[in-house]
Amino acid sequence: MHDIIDNRPTVSILIAAHNEAANVDACLRSVLACSGPDGFEVVVVDDGSSDDTAGIVKRIASSDARVRLVSQVRGGKGRALNLAIRNARGATCLVTDADCRVPASSLSGMTSELECADLVYGTFRLWDGPADGGLWLKIQESKQRVKWSPWAPEVFSPVGASMAFKRVAWQDIGGSAENGTGTDRDFGERALRRGWVVSCSIADHSRVLTEGSSTYSGFLRQALRWRNVRAFRNLLTGSWQGSEQVLALSYASGVSLVFLLWTVWCMVTGNWVGLGLGVAGVVGVDLVAYSRALLRMASRSETRMWTVYFLGWVLCMVPVRLCEIPYLLTRLVRGVAPVWETVR
Repeated sequence: MHDIIDNRPTVSILIAAHNEAANVDACLRSVLACSGPDGFEVVVVDDGSSDDTAGIVKRIASSDARVRLVSQVRGGKGRALNLAIRNARGATCLVTDADCRVPASSLSGMTSELECADLVYGTFRLWDGPADGGLWLKIQESKQRVKWSPWAPEVFSPVGASMAFKRVAWQDIGGSAENGTGTDRDFGERALRRGWVVSCSIADHSRVLTEGSSTYSGFLRQALRWRNVRAFRNLLTGSWQGSEQVLALSYASGVSLVFLLWTVWCMVTGNWVGLGLGVAGVVGVDLVAYSRALLRMASRSETRMWTVYFLGWVLCMVPVRLCEIPYLLTRLVRGVAPVWETVR
């Protein structure tokens, strides 16, 4: 672990923030409360915010020398993180999002994991902020409970809101991609291709807290934003890297495409029974992927209800399946978010 006690460089915690005035104060307070190296610093890049994000960070920085603010015109998360690293001093870098809260053990835990890896991705869970803390929040949280259970299939699932890496790896990789979405996954995939050791952690110290969507429309927009536009483009143009990416994208986007075409055909022909079977089929596909985890969780009283909430999550994802292909194609053609997406 990089610690100033043995004269090693400091750890840098990097945060890209755009219009996060409502969240950045709480985020920084949680980061500054972390236990770990005494010499860590926090570099926040204000990505062209139109609210008081920069002002809040400045006020915190005026009373805590560990915090530094860097500003840029609106350029996206990838460019903001590259700017943050260029202004950072640490040989070890941690990344979180401005709308997250990190556990107190995050700094010490994530840096210790870098003793066996060069890049570590964590995960997240939902917290009860302004969002509904009842059934709706549990439905959203259920995906994380099932996906990160001990019985779920092992998949490469990078979470950019909880990430740690060695600076030398970032330099060798060439930094984060500065256009499009899917920059977190792209960074990890390029690290793997360059021979760096990449791992995913489900330990408590790697699970940052993030706010759930308070409305279904917000959930839908968020789910679409997380579609990997860059990887989809690579699949269409044949510029992918590795057969596993082809299989994963062909499966995910292929199911969405078939479901979209089937739905349109059923609605045009008035085949409502067929439409119902199509919905049941796409729900079944998502359930089969986690069948082992769901069966194990259903057999345990302490996790049984999460399987019920997960069924609700799968049903909520049906409209996402319908919108996925039009969304991806619109992003590829226009190069920007569709008009129905609210850019944060």
